[in-house]
Amino acid sequence: MRISIVLCLLLLVSACKESPKNTTLEEDSSKITTLNNKLQTMEKERDSLQILLDNATTNKWFGEMESRAFKEMGIDTPEKYIRVALQNNPSVIPLDGVLGGTMFFTDIEILGTKWIIASYEDGHIMGRSIFTYKINPETLEVEFDVLDKVMDY
Repeated sequence: MRISIVLCLLLLVSACKESPKNTTLEEDSSKITTLNNKLQTMEKERDSLQILLDNATTNKWFGEMESRAFKEMGIDTPEKYIRVALQNNPSVIPLDGVLGGTMFFTDIEILGTKWIIASYEDGHIMGRSIFTYKINPETLEVEFDVLDKVMDY
């Protein structure tokens, strides 16, 4: 009998707990307005960051003016074309890999219609060089020559 009384008391106590507070329509509307304002602020910040990102990834040394002659040769994306040609030609790197490493390009910046500055490494040593380049208009092959180099060991 005592157990049943204790159980009944426990049930009564648990049933008497406060129910969650009901929100009014006005409170909900206020929360929605606040969230919409936060969303608009975040969208403006995102747009500003996108502009900064676009400016940071744009090559200021190789634009439409420099691209024109290459496009006339039939190369639609000349900057990419030149970059890929250099990446596929690691033999022009004026530094040999060490400890079994193979030299590869890590960063390439095209400087107008004649020059490129590029970083390279093999995982052990690294360097940078300024290259000249020209495109053979008949074969569309890109030829590279090293102008100068810096070893960053």
